[in-house]
Amino acid sequence: MQQRLHPIYKCPRLSLNAVVVLVCRQHGLGTREACTKRGGVNEKIRDTLLTLMKTIAEPIDAAETPPTPITYFNELETLFAPPPSRPQVIILDRMQRRNAEELDRWNDDPIEVERSPNGTPESVFSFWWRIEHQSDYKVLSRAARVLFAIPASSCQIERDFSVSGSMVTAQRTSLSQHSIDMCSFLNCNREFFYLLQCERIPKGTHRRHTLSCFTYPLDLDMDMTIGDFADEILANFISNSSLCEEENDTT
Repeated sequence: MQQRLHPIYKCPRLSLNAVVVLVCRQHGLGTREACTKRGGVNEKIRDTLLTLMKTIAEPIDAAETPPTPITYFNELETLFAPPPSRPQVIILDRMQRRNAEELDRWNDDPIEVERSPNGTPESVFSFWWRIEHQSDYKVLSRAARVLFAIPASSCQIERDFSVSGSMVTAQRTSLSQHSIDMCSFLNCNREFFYLLQCERIPKGTHRRHTLSCFTYPLDLDMDMTIGDFADEILANFISNSSLCEEENDTT
């Protein structure tokens, strides 16, 4: 489905249809069966996109909703009869029809990717950010945000999503918002922490680079030899029976 929302590969005739026909030929299917499979794949992708658009589409504005029919009641019906409900079926049909028209308009729209002065084309995220603010593809832009938002695995990916209109959503990443903001901050401020450019610790000097939280100070009085211990201290560590056995062996 990502191809259908890509500005370059959105036309299935130049991308997906050729792949479907090639796969059908590899499995020994004829031309008619390949065309049937191709139509089924395109229809399935369209239905899935419309379902996604229906899920994320906002309710129709009050100005677009059909007016509520006026019903006249007598005095008794006004006191006890429930108010007439708005026909939800009509609203849903209008929303589905609007989503289908927006998807068809996107398929026929010869919109192109803009390029920078040095000839670099804009990314897909920058493209949809521009489309969301300049064109009339309101629902498709939110659908693209859901489809192209993948679980982030590095600071660079998180930064790209964040810069491109907060493309990382809570449903598609396991990182917290605080972690994403911190990764973006550290990526833009390398002087605070730049792990890839840390100086190599010389051999034999690792002890001087050990953090204090990983070391435990020892009592200096315990840094002595066995001969410095008194007999009373040794008796606390060795049982009396073992001492008697050693004395008998020596005598």
